[in-house]
Amino acid sequence: PSAVTAAVAPAALPPAPARPVPPVATPATVASTALIPPPTLNEVLERLRGLPPQTAILGVCDDRLPVLLDLADPAPGALLVASDQREYRQALLRVLVETSAMLNSPRSVQFLVLSSHPEEWQERLQDMQIARHCLGIEHISEGNAERWLVKLAGWTDQRRKGAGGGPAVLLVVDDLAAMLDL
Repeated sequence: PSAVTAAVAPAALPPAPARPVPPVATPATVASTALIPPPTLNEVLERLRGLPPQTAILGVCDDRLPVLLDLADPAPGALLVASDQREYRQALLRVLVETSAMLNSPRSVQFLVLSSHPEEWQERLQDMQIARHCLGIEHISEGNAERWLVKLAGWTDQRRKGAGGGPAVLLVVDDLAAMLDL
């Protein structure tokens, strides 16, 4: 396995049915589109067919189409999720982890979480069927986080030299400021 970076990829969805477009946005049309609830994760997954391997979903756009991540493409580099609201940041990271596991086998995608609150991740993931994808959930300030980073760097080097295969590994760090102490 090797550390993997994520890139935004266009959605591989069948064409959406044509929707009439109002000529002018009136308060009534703006209000009616604002009342359409976003699709649930299950609704999005039901619409997706034939996704390439090592794909994850980051979210859904206003047009109700998903934003997909190609976890197999190392070219773009790392994905940074930033928000002043910790809850929003955590929710986005959880969707990324959960969808990468739901859409792929453990042989295709695995994840490692380095967190300043690992108990939150453990609680969330214990009831889900994605534990087989989890390499670990480690506290950022403990020694295991450093050991994992060294191991992931080694896997990345092996893959870069063409010697390593295995699953894509999604490294999730939920507190970048805490990483500065490593």
